[in-house]
Amino acid sequence: MQAWLQRAFERFKAGSIRFGLAVQRVAVTILLTLLYIFGIGATKVLSVLFFRKHIALYKTDKSAESFWKDAEGYDADLESLKRQF
Repeated sequence: MQAWLQRAFERFKAGSIRFGLAVQRVAVTILLTLLYIFGIGATKVLSVLFFRKHIALYKTDKSAESFWKDAEGYDADLESLKRQF
């Protein structure tokens, strides 16, 4: 192959690689932005609209000594907990 044709091919190959990487960078940025907006953003909006009433932090007594809640529906005596295995 002639030298000038080989150099032209190498330049074309290097330019194609740079162009591909630039397109890849733009595409990934756009896709990750859309994923964040629709995935995480939509989850946040839905949780605020529908599930906020289930979060107990908004209903706590601020003057209480502790924020721990007692377990509901859990009736275990100490003897049954001593020998679990």
